[in-house]
Amino acid sequence: MLEPDGTANVWVIELSPLVGLVNPTNYIIGVQKGGSGATTYYDGTPHSAGETVFLVGKYDFTASPNFVTLWINPDPATFGAGSEPFSVLQNSAGVDGYTIDRFNMRQNTITSVPAAMQWDELRFGYSWADVTPSAPPPVITVTDLKWLGSGGFQFAYSNYTTQSFTVYLSTNLTAWSPLGTATQTLPGYFQFTDTAATNSPSRFYQLRSP
Repeated sequence: MLEPDGTANVWVIELSPLVGLVNPTNYIIGVQKGGSGATTYYDGTPHSAGETVFLVGKYDFTASPNFVTLWINPDPATFGAGSEPFSVLQNSAGVDGYTIDRFNMRQNTITSVPAAMQWDELRFGYSWADVTPSAPPPVITVTDLKWLGSGGFQFAYSNYTTQSFTVYLSTNLTAWSPLGTATQTLPGYFQFTDTAATNSPSRFYQLRSP
C-alpha cells in the first residue's frame, strides 16, 4: 500500500477504470474522476471478450486542475523510460482533490459492461519506469569461433536489435579494456577478428552495450 504525501504523482498499473459495452462481445475503456461534474472519456478502440489489455493510469494531484490520464496498450518501446509517452485519454472534469482518497477498479453492472473481468497484476509507483517493466535484454548468440592461419582469433554473434556493442578484452578476468567493434557482414550477423590473439596465452572477451 502507498500512502502518498501529496508531493508527487502516483501511478497505477493494470487499473481498469470504466468500461462500456459496445455489443455483446466488444467493449471500450474510459477514464473518469470522482465527485460532482465528473464525466467519462472513452477511448474509441473496441476490445473483445477474452482479450488481455495492458493499462497504465496516472492521477496528477499536484496540478490544478487535476488530470487523470490513461494509456491503453502503450508501445513496449517506452517501457522503463524516464518519462511517460503522450496519451490522448486525459480527463480533468470533476472535483479537484490534492490528496488521494481511493482508486476504483469497477465492473458496474452486467448490463453495461462485460459480465466478468479479471486483473492478473497490479503495480503502484511514482513514475512511468516504476510501473512499466523494461524490455528483457537481447539474446546474443556467439558463433563461429575459430583460430586463423595468421594467428588471429575470430568469432561472430547475432544481434537483431538497435543496440550497438563493443568488444572488451581481458587476460585475467579482472581488468578489461575496449578492443574494438565487430563488422556487420550480414543482417543481424556481426564478425570480430582479434589479430593479436597470439600475444598472450589466455584472452577473454566481453560484449558490452553501450
